[in-house]
Amino acid sequence: MLEKIEMSGAVSHADRILIYGGEKVGKTTWAASVPGVLVVDLEGGLGRLVVPAVRPRCLEEFHVLLAELAAGTPEWSALAVDSLDRLEEMIWLAVCKREGWSTIESPGFGRGYVVAAEEWRKVLAGLDKIARTVILVGHAQIKTYSNPAGDDYARYELRLAKQAIALAKAWVDSMLFARIEDLVVEGKAKTGRRVIRTVHAGAWDAGSRWGLPDPLPLNYAAYAETRDPAVSDAIAAIQAITTVDELVAMMTQLKTAAPSLAAAIRDRAVARMADLKGGDK
Repeated sequence: MLEKIEMSGAVSHADRILIYGGEKVGKTTWAASVPGVLVVDLEGGLGRLVVPAVRPRCLEEFHVLLAELAAGTPEWSALAVDSLDRLEEMIWLAVCKREGWSTIESPGFGRGYVVAAEEWRKVLAGLDKIARTVILVGHAQIKTYSNPAGDDYARYELRLAKQAIALAKAWVDSMLFARIEDLVVEGKAKTGRRVIRTVHAGAWDAGSRWGLPDPLPLNYAAYAETRDPAVSDAIAAIQAITTVDELVAMMTQLKTAAPSLAAAIRDRAVARMADLKGGDK
């Protein structure tokens, strides 16, 4: 076995992203803005978005699509599946038809969901084979979280059967929660900015293997920038700075030595500057 030792840390697959959130928050728009994307539009959510799309009508057609992509279609460098809810419905329909069940709960004791989980594994294996960036789009639901360390509480989580949630979370590199921040100004609620949360919190499930900044603006360009190691390191450096003078000096130096990097982190620097000035008050 010693001759099989290899260095860890090298990612051997294309980016795997799951983005989920409430209705009309901008999840589909985010996925559709990925360069070179082909959208698997399972629920007709594209609206006026102009993007290449395909609409398989059943699980069998979905697998045929994955096989065709795996065989080689270089014009698309990314695949977005919109949405996981609808894909799960297709899986349940296929399982029920094969097993002769009227619903996924017909066999009782949760067995239907266990059988469906095997179909989910086949879907994820098919997505593996296409060797492209994959974006899975899902919807959020509010569920009570059983907290082993204290009182139970409500939080947002992916709207799928628990077996499917576990498989999807294990498969993706980044699970992103899209939301609109609520602001209270002079006692009145106002709509805030659209963001994606990249870190787990009590109110939502999220996380990333890449150590992404949190939050990020709800646009793919912001996400892509942070996946650049140089940008990630610079953002981490910004967050570690404790004085306005240090931040100004850092950005001045970057504008001269690495102007493109300075431009990429400008919004982060502005936000950090506001935080530091607020702390001085």
